[in-house]
Amino acid sequence: MTVKPLGCVVSVSGVRGIVGETLDVDQIVALGAAYGLAIADRGPVVVGRDSRPTGELFVQAVATGLRGVGCEVIDIGLVPTPTVPITIGELGAAGGIQVSASHNPVQWNALKFFAGTGRNIDQAQLDRLLSQYQQAPRWVGWQQVGRARAYGEALRVHIARVLAAVDRERIRRRAFHVVIDSVNGAGSVIAPDLLTQLGCRVTTLYTRPDLPFPRDPEPNAANVTETGAVVRPVGADIGFVQDPDADRLAIIAPDGGYIGEEYTLVLAAAAVFA
Repeated sequence: MTVKPLGCVVSVSGVRGIVGETLDVDQIVALGAAYGLAIADRGPVVVGRDSRPTGELFVQAVATGLRGVGCEVIDIGLVPTPTVPITIGELGAAGGIQVSASHNPVQWNALKFFAGTGRNIDQAQLDRLLSQYQQAPRWVGWQQVGRARAYGEALRVHIARVLAAVDRERIRRRAFHVVIDSVNGAGSVIAPDLLTQLGCRVTTLYTRPDLPFPRDPEPNAANVTETGAVVRPVGADIGFVQDPDADRLAIIAPDGGYIGEEYTLVLAAAAVFA
């Protein structure tokens, strides 16, 4: 197997590129094999994806590489990126990979790598992975090929973790009206479900993962004016806007104004320490 040099974006945040131009299926197979050897050490690997049209293809490709070097592949389907590390911990997996190019346009896709700790791989681990990528994969014999299985409880486990971390009854008493815009991405299922379980009245906007993406998916002020225009007329208390893999959250004020994502953590911390 001849390894193609990576001409795409490579960092600890992932390997990402334009599908068919700077990143192709052969490279995804080889990256899966390299990860399985250099990071997972042939252990079980959790794999998730966002809603991009190339997502299932890339899951199949990375699973081929992983299984070919002996890793069990645990496919958790369409999930937010944070669901992958949560599932790693839940199942005691050796690591995980999310197939998502985050806020990049639909023609992009990527692999985001997680260690067995549930954290993103660090630079030293990335260097090991890239070094292994440059070598021919050490494929196992037919008896050692990794099995593949689906795990359908990942979103339920993720929601349960969130509910355990907040004052659920206090939130339910407030009965917030929330507009949630998931840009038809990975948050389309989990976000409305979570908000409903928190007793919120939910107005959904772009929660069709079969139709990605209705606009530039970067959740900045210029791209979410439509969401802001919905929040005030429906009388919502707040609006939330996710990016395609639902690991970022921008906030819309009741008057429709854009608060942004830079303040999300600050506001959450202020509430905790108030």
